[in-house]
Amino acid sequence: MSTSNLDWQIYRVVRDAIKEGAERIEADTVARHVGISRATVYRAAKRLGYHDLADMVRQIQSYFHNFSERDAAARTNRKIDLVAEMLVQNGGRPIFVAAAGDAEACGDYLVSRLVETGLNAFPYSPAAIRAHANDEASGMAFVLNESGISLWASCLELHAYNYRTVAMTSAVDSPVASTAMVCIALDGNKSDLNSYEPNLFAAGIISFFERVLERYLVSDLQRPHDTPWIPQKGHPIDEAISVVLMQAVRAPHG
Repeated sequence: MSTSNLDWQIYRVVRDAIKEGAERIEADTVARHVGISRATVYRAAKRLGYHDLADMVRQIQSYFHNFSERDAAARTNRKIDLVAEMLVQNGGRPIFVAAAGDAEACGDYLVSRLVETGLNAFPYSPAAIRAHANDEASGMAFVLNESGISLWASCLELHAYNYRTVAMTSAVDSPVASTAMVCIALDGNKSDLNSYEPNLFAAGIISFFERVLERYLVSDLQRPHDTPWIPQKGHPIDEAISVVLMQAVRAPHG
């Protein structure tokens, strides 16, 4: 059974509605949008290889759901690789951890785990980052700030003293996110202080960090910690960070 341009026009109407978040799509709605009868909509769905309109909607929804999950997983894996490589490159340099609010306990955890791994990790303090700063690459830092606002000044100072920063935040358009070299977007659930809810942001920090540490520990790229890393033009991480920085500069500040 051959398809027509009208069939594909109907398909695009259904597809676009699903992309915009529609959960139910009625034949009447599609028919009014295209200017045809309900029967034509049903026939088009069958000519396109579906059992009926409902089957067409289900299959397109399933495709977008699976594609979205795969795409999100791929982006996360790329960032895990990027941050793990940053740890490799900064093995002989100080790694600071700045945290605010509920994430402070996670900050202590990150410092402890990094030290256990043999890296030079410290809690953030303005005096310490200044003492270890140099003109080229001072080291790196993790900034844990759910709102993406309260640690903005710390991010600016880290940037001024040549530290490569990884921000973990729930606000991807926030000042902290746009100032950091790499931004990790995590779910958050700010709630009333008197109520108890699982802390999604803290769980996200630990989950992402442990995956980074696992990748770092098995990485073939590890170098001795007393071997300084000399940046080279065209290095993959420099190119990746340049892209992130350009995106950050263009992003609106919260």
